[in-house]
Amino acid sequence: MHPTELAKKRTQTLGVTGWGLQPRRQDINPLVILDVDIYGESLEEITKKLFLLDGGKIPEGVGVVRSCSGGFHFYFRHPRKFHRDEPPTKFDFASGVRGDVRSSIRGGGLLVLPGSVATNKNTKTLSRYEAISGPLERLSSLAEVPEYLWNMLTASVRDKKADAQAGKEPTEVRDLRSLVSRIPTNSEKRGTWSGLCYNIGRIYGRIWAADKPRKETKELLWESLGPIFCEDSEGGGDYSEFEKHFVKGYSDGRKNSDKYAPAKGIPSESEVLAEFRAVFGSLPWLQENIDINGKRSCYILGLGDSPEKERLARRKKIQGIENRAEVLGLLAQLSPVCDMDALTKSPLFISSGWFNVLKIYLHRRLDSNCVSAEPELELQEKLKVSARDAGDAGFFGRTLREGQPMLDSGPDPYRMWLWATGGEYILVATPQSIKQVLMHLPPECQSYLKDYGHKKRCASGYTWRFPLKSLEDTSLIAVVESRYEEFITERLSHGGN
Repeated sequence: MHPTELAKKRTQTLGVTGWGLQPRRQDINPLVILDVDIYGESLEEITKKLFLLDGGKIPEGVGVVRSCSGGFHFYFRHPRKFHRDEPPTKFDFASGVRGDVRSSIRGGGLLVLPGSVATNKNTKTLSRYEAISGPLERLSSLAEVPEYLWNMLTASVRDKKADAQAGKEPTEVRDLRSLVSRIPTNSEKRGTWSGLCYNIGRIYGRIWAADKPRKETKELLWESLGPIFCEDSEGGGDYSEFEKHFVKGYSDGRKNSDKYAPAKGIPSESEVLAEFRAVFGSLPWLQENIDINGKRSCYILGLGDSPEKERLARRKKIQGIENRAEVLGLLAQLSPVCDMDALTKSPLFISSGWFNVLKIYLHRRLDSNCVSAEPELELQEKLKVSARDAGDAGFFGRTLREGQPMLDSGPDPYRMWLWATGGEYILVATPQSIKQVLMHLPPECQSYLKDYGHKKRCASGYTWRFPLKSLEDTSLIAVVESRYEEFITERLSHGGN
């Protein structure tokens, strides 16, 4: 019988207004229920964010219930592939979907079933839990949690090792220390206490995920163990001996913990990219920049769906992509839609496994991106060419505007000239000539102009002025000097000054 019909029948015969389900480990069909309480959003809006790899549609076989307050419960069977793994108690995805998780594996907690009547949290009026879709009358027919969704759920829980490294002591460690303190004083002789220290260390290593035991942990344990060791002709146990055997045991315990730990689901590339889109709005790409000597000078990390669009995409220079915080931080700066709260909740930020898949994706696409000289060098080279062209053409002046090339109709706005002043040479450019230089360069080259010169306003508008010494090419300066001497000689020969 459908849950709604059963609830109606019980209401009529027993006078009850509601009923519930308490998932337990003994359930024949172990369940996972996502309790999504995002009031004000429709089922369509929520499923679009929740089922990313199912096209935003509810997969066949998923049970859906609308709560009396407008939230939604999604019913699944626990995936057999992960039958030993326990899901988290809560989830908060970067897409904006969040809520509680009820499961048979963990047990506990009561879930109100469809047909029940309860008070709406928002309107304070009575309302009914309503079955929307799915085989809720036959739990064995429910679909399993999709693997990509399971990976997102379990990745949203912070790594135990990260918590351990931060100093969060497991309850079992405190319990073990309490048990050790109950061992009678002076009960362990020299022949046995080294083995005791080793075995306790091995247990610690097995239940605590930190790579190394903390100093405070060892000192607290020594306070309990010290009085246990008997004095003999060689003296009692000291801290250095305890530490040596405890650390050895701890190391072996950690190896066993890693060896026998249950395997975690590894996300697929599709899952990672779907999550990336939800956080950043578009896909990333990586470009390898080659300097004029044929060596890699840096990477360019950018956002844009295809290499063909890279010239229009947002990008940042980066030396490598190993540092998760640096990479995601740069991408957050590039994305106009990224929310930092959402990013810190994303498995891309929390789980090294998800980030590793992203790195593989970026390196796999690396060959499809064009390899070029570093943008700064491209700009620098174009300015050098412009300076040589101006020198070869004799576009020199001893005042700012004197050397500007002329057309029949007036000054040529698309050509640069050289200003000889104070013993140095300055390449002068109009806004139009700068636009020509930047036309086929990456967008960030606009900001690199300031590395080589400055923009200044004069009576007839503003110009860019680039001292040749800023281009760091002595051969260029030598060529310009030679062309300037030729220019002055010719000018004097024609009666100029």
